[in-house]
Amino acid sequence: MLGQLRATDAVPDLLDGLARTGGEHYLLWDRCAEALGKIALPDAVEGLAAAYHGHRAPARAIWALGRIGADHALETVLAATHDTNPGIRVPAVRALATATDPRAVPRLIELCEGPHTQVAVRALLRAADRRAMRTLEHVVSTAPDQTTRRLAGQALVRLRPRWTELSDQLHLSRDVKVRRVQAWLFGHVGDVDIDPEFCSRRLAQLLGDRDPIVRARAAESLGRRRAATATFTLEKALTDVAPRVRANAASALGMIGDPQCRDALTSAVSDPHKDVRAAAAAAIRRLQ
Repeated sequence: MLGQLRATDAVPDLLDGLARTGGEHYLLWDRCAEALGKIALPDAVEGLAAAYHGHRAPARAIWALGRIGADHALETVLAATHDTNPGIRVPAVRALATATDPRAVPRLIELCEGPHTQVAVRALLRAADRRAMRTLEHVVSTAPDQTTRRLAGQALVRLRPRWTELSDQLHLSRDVKVRRVQAWLFGHVGDVDIDPEFCSRRLAQLLGDRDPIVRARAAESLGRRRAATATFTLEKALTDVAPRVRANAASALGMIGDPQCRDALTSAVSDPHKDVRAAAAAAIRRLQ
């Protein structure tokens, strides 16, 4: 009740309860730590850290520290992420993910290997620390689920790497799910003025992929980069079997703005799919 009421004047009494010794007080420790977490005053950090180290409702104490903010007790939270008890380790990892202190980044990088990958990647996306670049590349290329790969790609984009900074492991995977992320990622990383031919070659390769989602994203990325050297490839993509690819290719040609593409776009206005027709008509308007 005190926690729900955010009763800040009760913090000293709650800390006293949390500091009591004797195993018979476990329920009291748990309730006090929970209330302190809900009240979330930094004044409670020292007492909660002592409760964790003193094995007085340690899992609830770490949870409460996470509510208050891991930066206030970073060393304690870092230590708890190594705890063998998952009931303590899991809330500790979640608490660490709220930290803004750069000292949290090395441990977050380590946590990208294992069951806490997605939590760690979300934190690294927010941190935008270039020390995580290689780890994020690895996650993009190896993570088993789409959400984690997408988050890692977004985190990489926030780092604004140049093409030359990306490692070979990121350059065209055999895994179609990874290539889908790469087709999006290659349209966002780096400076569009840095070696545009290299950029176009990579995306043109993906535009010839056997997977229609990869091809569609590659077409979109070529448009985003205004890749003028890819206009011929994009014109060919206007006849792709997948409507989404054709529509994205038409939009990309409109973004590139080459008047020589007008005839190909005019033909696409007669496409049997309405999305392609709409994209081609919009692209022609951009050329005018």
